[in-house]
Amino acid sequence: MNNKLISTSALSKKLTIPKNNLDEMLIAACFIEKSEDGYKLTKQGEENGGCWHTHQRFGTYIVWPENITIPNKIITQGKEYLNATAIANRFGLSRI
Repeated sequence: MNNKLISTSALSKKLTIPKNNLDEMLIAACFIEKSEDGYKLTKQGEENGGCWHTHQRFGTYIVWPENITIPNKIITQGKEYLNATAIANRFGLSRI
């Protein structure tokens, strides 16, 4: 299993979807919440592999497992779980 952690921005690039769309998916999945300072990682987000990472140059931000599974009720209406590969396949996107 690949446990590589990547930023939300990197994950959105991997999925070839706009970051704000991915943010909305993560909010719908209750993995993050909006806050005054940007986004807050929730307990559910932590349970699904999200954690904080501090970089000397870029500051502190949330990172996710590269192959995270996102239960997106908006897209799936609660019927299935999508991971990065499934999302790419569903929308005919490159996984590279």
